[in-house]
Amino acid sequence: MESAHPTTFFGPQALVEVGGWLRARGACRPLLISGPAQRFVDPVEAALEGMQVRRCAEAAVHVPQASVAAAAAALHEHRADALVTVGGGSATGLGKALRLEASVPFVAVPTTYAGSEMTRIFGITDDAGKRTGRDDRVRPDAVAYVPSLVSSLPARLAVQSLLNAMAHPVSALSTGTLDESERSRAVRAAAASFRAAIALAEHPERARVRHDAMRGAAEAAAILDAHPMGPHHAVAHALGGRLGLPHAALHAVLLPPTLAELRRRTPAIFEALRRALPEADPLAALHDALTLVGAPRSLHALGVAPAKARAVLASLDAAWVEPARLGRRPSVHVRWCAWEHGPPLSVFGDPAAAAHVVLAVHGRQSTADDAVGQARQIVGDAPEVAVVAPQAPDGTWSTASYRTARADDASG
Repeated sequence: MESAHPTTFFGPQALVEVGGWLRARGACRPLLISGPAQRFVDPVEAALEGMQVRRCAEAAVHVPQASVAAAAAALHEHRADALVTVGGGSATGLGKALRLEASVPFVAVPTTYAGSEMTRIFGITDDAGKRTGRDDRVRPDAVAYVPSLVSSLPARLAVQSLLNAMAHPVSALSTGTLDESERSRAVRAAAASFRAAIALAEHPERARVRHDAMRGAAEAAAILDAHPMGPHHAVAHALGGRLGLPHAALHAVLLPPTLAELRRRTPAIFEALRRALPEADPLAALHDALTLVGAPRSLHALGVAPAKARAVLASLDAAWVEPARLGRRPSVHVRWCAWEHGPPLSVFGDPAAAAHVVLAVHGRQSTADDAVGQARQIVGDAPEVAVVAPQAPDGTWSTASYRTARADDASG
């Protein structure tokens, strides 16, 4: 390691420049780490022309201990004198795990917006769960940001990755430990990732949007590197480690309720963040961005069975995550109100003062918040009208089909 911050190369020539950086340090036998698909490995290997490169396609989500062992064996067998990772957080994370034991130059070539390449944070998963930590040894020495390597990243994956990046400063803000200067820096970083995510959801083909996204993700990761992680990351690591969920997709699903909890617990910090954002309702905007690109919005959509999700969330004592289980849409205009008969109600307006109260009941594959939105489209935002919507405990009021329900109904 050469400094507290990686040497950064940015632009079309970044791979050539990072190859020169390695040669200047005498590297000639790099281990090139990627995922099994080995996407983008060819152009990276081409930039290492003249070196004896060994490929290692062992990177996997949440950095399983078995992957670390296999990569460490490859490192030893090849007598590697450098590490080069190409991919998202899984590839970078595997390189970090190796650097805990191997003191060789480390270059990261990110192909997503995860931001792991900017931090000294690592994680390794075994049968006991995911172990995370901070160690200066694991931070890459150099990073090559190549816009063309992320230009083909599908909008769905790109938005998920950017929300993963945005979660870094939001998580740091939620700890309440940042001084005024660092709080302002975190707000700016979160806002940059937010703007990039919304723009990417709407215009994924624009090169400038992808360029800004890479810059924003790097800024966001630097915040997390310098400050403690908040509840968002604690829950994400626990859920991801126990259930094997995709990293960026999980962070993206958790971020809207994380912001809702930030608003509830520390309204002043949330308000400072909201003022820096281009959307009046940032909670709903993030949820809608995921919808626009067809990304999962709930733990259920990530394949977690309702009973399993409830059990894990109960063990984490993280009630604020419950809305993510069903993919509920948070909004600054709608309150979640606890009651005795199930999950919190979605409430728009003041039912006690309203002249008219609309009871909105959602259908299958929907939520109470969707029902409130549909009701508001019909009745408008008249001050004398309030909307109340209950939420089915597992997203559906009945497991029977309509035909079955009618057949079982003796009254016909």
